[in-house]
Amino acid sequence: MLKFVIQNYLEYDEDDVVAEGCMTICVSDNNMARNISYTDIKIENIQEVRIFNFEVCFSEKYSAASGRKIENITYNGPYVNRFII
Repeated sequence: MLKFVIQNYLEYDEDDVVAEGCMTICVSDNNMARNISYTDIKIENIQEVRIFNFEVCFSEKYSAASGRKIENITYNGPYVNRFII
């Protein structure tokens, strides 16, 4: 289980699409991530960026194999505009 509790994001502005995401989980090398929980997250002044970025990926430069899956993610925090998630 991955558990993120009491995180504060006061300002974030990222123009590189590859690096976007305040809270990013990227699985590769035949791994999987599951049972991920975000609780008491405070988000202020986020511009031009995704707050969450979840990827099952493969990179010829960094990975030996692609990831398997990401499952069971929960978020308990303030309202977030779904278009920037």
